[in-house]
Amino acid sequence: MRMASASCSVTACDSAKRDGQTQLSDPALPAASRRLIIFILLRIIFRENKEIFLMYTTNELLSNLDKLHTTDLGAVRIKKNLSLDTDEVIEWCKLSIKQPDASVTRSGKNWYVRVNGCILTIHAHSYTVITAHKIKK
Repeated sequence: MRMASASCSVTACDSAKRDGQTQLSDPALPAASRRLIIFILLRIIFRENKEIFLMYTTNELLSNLDKLHTTDLGAVRIKKNLSLDTDEVIEWCKLSIKQPDASVTRSGKNWYVRVNGCILTIHAHSYTVITAHKIKK
């Protein structure tokens, strides 16, 4: 998919539409595609400075903690793998992710959060906590 410049003139935008190019502001472009395009552009921009990119992805996860969820079987698996005493697995995960020493990285479709001696695996698009494991020493 070719993309027109975000700051194109009216004539350039008209010619882009005639040439079959898509713009991020085009309502026909699905929101998920827009987010993916923006994410890819940010990766290109921040390739030189990974610290800024990691800060952006961490903020993206933190700003969507209200969407964090898991399945019933996922909650049982996480509770068993981490030997948790609580039934509120998602609340425990949210509190853990918010901790200042939490390390958030994104690899492909998942986020990996290292905190409290464990690794949480979270699907990046659906915010589903897939699993969690203790870090082996």
